[in-house]
Amino acid sequence: MKHSKKRAFHFEKKSKKDGRKVLSYEELPLEQYEDTPEEKKKVNLDKKKILIACTIVVILVLAVVLVFTAGSCDSCSGIQNGAEFTENVSGSAVEPGNFQGFGKGLAYASDTGFVYLSSQGEVVYKEQLKFKTPVLKVAGSKAIVFDCGAKEFAVFSDTKKTYSGKTDSTVYLADITSEGVYALITDASGYNGKLTVYSPDNSVRYEYSFSDYYITSASLNSRGDEAVVCGVSAEGGTFKSAVYVLSFKQQGTKAFKSISQDIILDCDYLSDDAVCVVGKEKAYTLKGGDFSEFGSYSYEGMALTAYDINSDMDRLTLSLSRSGDGRNCNIVILNARAEAENVLETNEKLTSLSTFKDRIAALSGSSVMLYNDKGELLENREVLANQKQLRFLSTHWLYVLGIDQITSIHF
Repeated sequence: MKHSKKRAFHFEKKSKKDGRKVLSYEELPLEQYEDTPEEKKKVNLDKKKILIACTIVVILVLAVVLVFTAGSCDSCSGIQNGAEFTENVSGSAVEPGNFQGFGKGLAYASDTGFVYLSSQGEVVYKEQLKFKTPVLKVAGSKAIVFDCGAKEFAVFSDTKKTYSGKTDSTVYLADITSEGVYALITDASGYNGKLTVYSPDNSVRYEYSFSDYYITSASLNSRGDEAVVCGVSAEGGTFKSAVYVLSFKQQGTKAFKSISQDIILDCDYLSDDAVCVVGKEKAYTLKGGDFSEFGSYSYEGMALTAYDINSDMDRLTLSLSRSGDGRNCNIVILNARAEAENVLETNEKLTSLSTFKDRIAALSGSSVMLYNDKGELLENREVLANQKQLRFLSTHWLYVLGIDQITSIHF
């Protein structure tokens, strides 16, 4: 059975600050950043500013909302119907990206540990962790949690913690496959970053150091023998990005694509021969055996407020705001060629998306709306205010992460 991964993200755009004359994310996270006439001018960027910008992008994408889910996968096949529930979370905070489908239920990482819940909200097991900035990545019944900006990490199965590790360098990114192959992106002396891939027995399988770009996102394919990695650098006073496809069976890059005047937020495999890339201004795809087929979809000035990568359906779903305040969002469904299959116009301020097969769940304030991919509204459910994220685990069951609770909804 195919073990697919899916990511969901949201961003909340807030009012801009005055007096900022260079493109810098030292004071303002990317999701709060709005261009001004001065910021559109060419600027001088040294390596320190680029590194700071990359770090903010990494923390934004991984800590604000980063979700791997599964379409028709083992983690969903065991989910059974039952009563709706509300479960308090352990710890003082669970970031939206640390709330994911895992095994036959859910997992989350808080400031106090890793918790695995059944689909009925019962605790299967929990492990204490003392990570300042925990980030959770999941594929099937395997998970990795790392302390972003530190050196420690832990690997989990659906029965126990299988490994605790500590690197020599600072960890900024990680990924894992359903077979237990995992990867870390770390600092590297003399380089802008390093990818290290480990076998399930924790031995090193592959290494690649980056000299031209600072890495902002990375993902393994389902077989664990390739990775797509994105980075950012500077050119002529503006940002430029790059997409690497790396095969662990050959030297050098399998594919490389440079992207001008855009910052890459995330990348993932839609299938073993197609990757999608989410930028601040456009979405991109690379397709084919050598990943030479390149496609792009422009947001046309609209603001990205949420997105969801679904490798089970080979789709990327975007929420793009037609107005400057994040409201009046279009839901755009893109295929593996970056072509829009459908555009659903709403008047809502959407902050989270989750998709499963032909269903799309969207969060707006205290409402959860369920659509099909033809744009028909199937149901509208009220939830508590200040909900953070939606997570489909099956066609009829949706899970909602709040400030201190997880709630299930049956459609």
